[in-house]
Amino acid sequence: MWTDYHLNITMNKPFTILAAVTLPDWTYTYSQPVQVGDEWIGTVDYYAGTPIYVGDIGQLDVKLAFLGPIRFAIEQIPTPEPASLTLLGMGALALLRRRT
Repeated sequence: MWTDYHLNITMNKPFTILAAVTLPDWTYTYSQPVQVGDEWIGTVDYYAGTPIYVGDIGQLDVKLAFLGPIRFAIEQIPTPEPASLTLLGMGALALLRRRT
């Protein structure tokens, strides 16, 4: 299950993040884009109310403003809830222990 999402939005020209929309019990924060080299990068972070389980559908939208044609990329980084991370870590340790 996922408890939050981080979006990196990258464009080749200036843009503005106007708003974000999410599930009713989730919250969000966003950082307006800053120029990094030849690109502009902004972020949106969504924080869980009710977790999204694998196979479930969640709506995470962002509204952007820009002028003219653009080239852009949106990188979505889901964060599993802490118990899943713990189980993954324990499995990795068990595999390492088994190898030795």
